[in-house]
Amino acid sequence: MSNATQRDSVRASKDDTRAVPISSTFTLDNLLEAQRTQWEAYNAWQQSLLTFGKDFWEQWAVRFAGGMPIDG
Repeated sequence: MSNATQRDSVRASKDDTRAVPISSTFTLDNLLEAQRTQWEAYNAWQQSLLTFGKDFWEQWAVRFAGGMPIDG
């Protein structure tokens, strides 16, 4: 009798480890979280470009426009 119980538990554990279809592992929340992470990375990159542009403009204004930029 214990052999039958052991075989059933082995069968049950094998069934639990079978491959799950990929469509059921991803949810809408996971996809939105990935997109949110990508959007945050894109915004950080854009912020760095904006900071570079401001710094470049200030250096140009100080060097060629004769002093401090208008926005001080």
